[in-house]
Amino acid sequence: MLIAVSGATLARDIRPAPAITPQAAIAEANLAAAGHVLNDYTFGGYLIFAGIPTFIDGRGELYGGAFINRYNRALALVDLGDFLRLLDEYSIGATLLAPGTPAIAMLDRLPQWQRVYSDDVAVVHKRRDIPQR
Repeated sequence: MLIAVSGATLARDIRPAPAITPQAAIAEANLAAAGHVLNDYTFGGYLIFAGIPTFIDGRGELYGGAFINRYNRALALVDLGDFLRLLDEYSIGATLLAPGTPAIAMLDRLPQWQRVYSDDVAVVHKRRDIPQR
């Protein structure tokens, strides 16, 4: 019985859900070479899997409430100035965000940012001028 259950478990597809797997975006936009990436919270695990350092991931206890609150408010454009400061403060060279994130519309309008990839899973912008820390 144990062998049959183990075999069935190993045979099933264990890939992550497509909605949290921005594999095409990472490959097409060459995010591994983009510098610091501001990522959607749900993409953190996949970025770790792909070997790309995350801005944020599912380990919320490592970041603290103030950081997570700032991150959420920035991407929702609650404070536009703080969103722009966050991009500079962390020398963000690219963003990997879920479609529908309010910050995407702002990045589309900023001359120093260029949309380089989009699909139904992720939108990638790259900075034309990476700031020096």
